[in-house]
Amino acid sequence: MIKIKNSKIYFFAFLLLVLLTGAMFFVSIVLFFPQNSKLSQTQKFVIKKNETIKSVASRLHEAGLIRHPVVFRFVVWRGNLDTRIQAGSFELSPSMSARQIAEKLTQGVDDVWISFNEGLRVEEMADLLETEAILEGFNKEAFIAKTKPNEGYLFPDTYLVPKTMEADGLADLMLKTFDDKVKNNWDKLSVGTSRNLEEVVIMASIVQRESGADQEEMAHIAGILWNRVDNGWGLFVDCTLQYMAGFNKSLKTWWAPPQVEFKSSSSAFNTYKFKGLPPSPIANPGLAAIKAAAQPLPSGDFYYLHAPDGKIHYAKDLVQHNNNINKYLKN
Repeated sequence: MIKIKNSKIYFFAFLLLVLLTGAMFFVSIVLFFPQNSKLSQTQKFVIKKNETIKSVASRLHEAGLIRHPVVFRFVVWRGNLDTRIQAGSFELSPSMSARQIAEKLTQGVDDVWISFNEGLRVEEMADLLETEAILEGFNKEAFIAKTKPNEGYLFPDTYLVPKTMEADGLADLMLKTFDDKVKNNWDKLSVGTSRNLEEVVIMASIVQRESGADQEEMAHIAGILWNRVDNGWGLFVDCTLQYMAGFNKSLKTWWAPPQVEFKSSSSAFNTYKFKGLPPSPIANPGLAAIKAAAQPLPSGDFYYLHAPDGKIHYAKDLVQHNNNINKYLKN
């Protein structure tokens, strides 16, 4: 009698296991199906730069493109696709399975991300675009010819653009972004200053090269440089000499330490020889540097230096500045 009862228990346990296995198999198969096989209309889906697979899976589910984020993550893991999925924009459809979508995200994107850091000169932007080769048929010379007259007004940002975009189109987009973020908000940015936009952008390009990312430091340096201008001094900054010198082939940089003889150059960018601002910007500043140049920190300081540890030290006169040099740069 006991054996019969045990047999029934084993039978029902086995039956339950089969049913559970079947149910799980059925559910998993359903989850791998397209979200809606009858809806073939596509929608644009954008993957951000450095976005995680977990985030991509979650947003695909929220967009109604896949049945479950875990299924997509499993497909990516199973196919070793995590390092092959690209940032950019894609046309996806709910009629595609999770696997089809994952594979699509590893193929050519419709739009690509381009990032420009603050403080680059036009030629550096062109070098970046040529090196990364993310725009089809990119013409470096055409880009420089279009953008060089607008040095300082090419807003540094991260752009999502068609990979077929030509040099003129990218330049126009960057100029429009400058207008949107700076020129169209000039009334707010220029509160309290008598400087015009051109003067501020020139100063901002110098501040961007002379300072780090700290907003207060930028504003303090801007205040010092404006003090020099307002008192009839030269700016005495190396970055304008670096801009004047151009590309240093031996060091392979556009911003090599300037040579002593540069300070006797007759170039209008020689701020050791000529007073006031140089004739045009030397780089393309970001919004923080523009704000700093438009709204500098008032002080009685005329000098500054960066110590090897990165800290900045200010001085009101040459005696104090020389003391800082001896203290922080000559030990």
